[in-house]
Amino acid sequence: MGAGTAALMENNPTSNLRFPSATATVSTASGLTLALVLSGAFAQYFPMPLFWS
Repeated sequence: MGAGTAALMENNPTSNLRFPSATATVSTASGLTLALVLSGAFAQYFPMPLFWS
């Protein structure tokens, strides 16, 4: 995650440093949230949850 944030900071076309930092924070938080929701749904509703994990 640190390398992705650094890449966003280096390839920022504007001089505003808040945008890539906020983008990295939002993408990390939403990705982790989506992973938890999907893994919970898979464990609850799909057959053989240990096979799919």
